[in-house]
Amino acid sequence: MAQSVFLTGATGALGPILAAELLASGAASRLNVLIRSSDCPASHRFDRWIETLESVLAASGSLLPTPRRRVGLVDGDLCADHLGLSEAQRDALIEETEVIIHAAADTNFRGKGQTHWETNVQGTQRLLDLAGRCKRLRKIIFVSTICSAGIQTGLIREEPILEKPTFANAYERTKWEAEQVVLASDLPVEIVRVGIVIGSSITGAVYRLGAFHHVMKWFGGGQMPVVPGRPDTPVDLIDAELAAKLIRKATTSPSKPGSIYHAAAGKRAVLLGDLFQFSSQQLLDDREYDSSLLGQKEDHSPAHARLAKAWLPVLLASRTYDTTQAEALWGGPLPLADWRETLAKMLTFCGYKESEQASVG
Repeated sequence: MAQSVFLTGATGALGPILAAELLASGAASRLNVLIRSSDCPASHRFDRWIETLESVLAASGSLLPTPRRRVGLVDGDLCADHLGLSEAQRDALIEETEVIIHAAADTNFRGKGQTHWETNVQGTQRLLDLAGRCKRLRKIIFVSTICSAGIQTGLIREEPILEKPTFANAYERTKWEAEQVVLASDLPVEIVRVGIVIGSSITGAVYRLGAFHHVMKWFGGGQMPVVPGRPDTPVDLIDAELAAKLIRKATTSPSKPGSIYHAAAGKRAVLLGDLFQFSSQQLLDDREYDSSLLGQKEDHSPAHARLAKAWLPVLLASRTYDTTQAEALWGGPLPLADWRETLAKMLTFCGYKESEQASVG
């Protein structure tokens, strides 16, 4: 089903791969992307982003000539009143938008919380205000995160998390709060909660470093000599292409307001011990485990230790993510790429290892 799609988060971790999936699959006949001006005008950022998009399409083997003809720049900002849109841009979006994919977020695990609130919660509300005026709107896909479950343990189901969990950082909390905002709206909203994205399974590319990538960097650089956790804890790692494909599926499927899908490894999640054993082999290094480090409270630690306190409690919560509804949407088991191959490619892409040919034996 080809349709006009409005995408936020185009320059984020999933943005280029998601945009390529929407265009190459034919799910978007027209793709409008929200990009804000920062240290350079939005138009310049858009030009660079188009180059990235073309490289993603080429790497995936998609023959899509001149994608710019189907992609439009929306110069705006989630943190500005009325999204900072010009009247002409706002009117055009209201007239033509059929699907909104809201993937933009402040994903910093170490932030104080105010910027998270302004972007993740208030920014989402501003987008919903625009959505409510769209004349042809069929559905909104809110891209959330498995981190919205906080540090709960056990089975995390594909349903609203009504009781406020305990959170390790502001990112988790504000994504949970944003979920409550979208589910309380009268709009046709569906949620895709995304697992921990390693990178592209094709190239290993990472378009925005996340907490996982910083941990790998510090781990490989010897700045994290002890892994603060337990080897038998499941870690829900996925490749970026899986997230993009499931979001595309949700975009083109019949509308089911309130539905929640986990783009996650679920029962096939890797164990923390296997993850760091393989990483050690790739980085020619060894580590030990010490779960007692999770209880440290001093605040004068280096950056890697502060990040560990903000992120690893989520990583190490013993839980599994249900993928029943995601598999029903997909029509079978989710197509997970081999995490070892994807991780090896990512380590090379990010320069964390020297070898051009990653060993995954």
